[in-house]
Amino acid sequence: MVLMSCGERKEAESRGETERPTSAVETLEVAWSEQPLFEVSMGTVQPYRRAEVSAKVTGRVLEMLAVPGNRAEEGEILARIDAAELRAAVEQTRTARDQAKRDFDRVSELVRKNAVSQSDFEQVRARYFGAVSATEEVEHTLANAEVSAPFAGMITRKDMDPGDFAMPGKPLFAMEDSSRLRLEANVAESLVGSMKVGDKIRVTVDTAGMDALGTVAEVSPAVDAGSRTFLVKIDLPQQRSLHAGQFGRAHIPRGMQRMLEVPASAVIKRGQMEIAFVVRDGLACMRLVRSGRTEGGRVEILSGLDPGDVLVVVPGPQLRDGDPVTSTDR
Repeated sequence: MVLMSCGERKEAESRGETERPTSAVETLEVAWSEQPLFEVSMGTVQPYRRAEVSAKVTGRVLEMLAVPGNRAEEGEILARIDAAELRAAVEQTRTARDQAKRDFDRVSELVRKNAVSQSDFEQVRARYFGAVSATEEVEHTLANAEVSAPFAGMITRKDMDPGDFAMPGKPLFAMEDSSRLRLEANVAESLVGSMKVGDKIRVTVDTAGMDALGTVAEVSPAVDAGSRTFLVKIDLPQQRSLHAGQFGRAHIPRGMQRMLEVPASAVIKRGQMEIAFVVRDGLACMRLVRSGRTEGGRVEILSGLDPGDVLVVVPGPQLRDGDPVTSTDR
């Protein structure tokens, strides 16, 4: 099939070679627009809080109540560690404290009778309060033999079983609070200077169907020496399909850009070609165009259209180059 230009078809129709009915089409005038320019930073959806919980005492694990996939409430006991030696130490310090208390009471009474020197009294007093402090310290350590959830959330990992040997700094289990989620993205050094806590940033998470505004919660003050990026944490609105671990994008604004943007419905793909129709002298004239990004039902035109062109917004499937048309402005 040989395509005619608008002028060729007009001449052919004037000779009676081709007759096409007049079509009514919706049009708009192509014009420059100022649109915000964005740079995309990749990131991962993470829970608001996550923790690896370790023992604070040394000993064998007696009970492990943390089960991956189960939810735990804040303060719920999730592990118990054998503390036989600690309990014995508590009894010893309590016995020493009670004896020191009796000595203190006895010497206090002698001080009132002027039967003991002030220096002897101060020594007994110091021993008593030292014994009280030692007892409280050992009792506090014994309390740490029961390991509880630091916050309400989901158990994500169990690192030990009953019989394993626990020690300070060695994880027992891990958990996270996914009631609130955030995108943690690495933002280029050139962009982070304009960001501050409270800024609204567009975030997309394709697997969750999310396209929404998040709120900047944290901007790391330190740059990663390898990537020259800063870690930025963006709080996300609640959405049931959103889960920790999903891949997301933060669209960071970096100024404005002058561009030609038209409704995506105006551009038709035919094989490898992209075409649009403009109205000139009452005829539909086909233009080969090249498009850029598409967003929100609008497409950027890189070439093929000029400001002032009268564009057909929704070209019908029967519309051909050179067809007579009547236009109505959008």
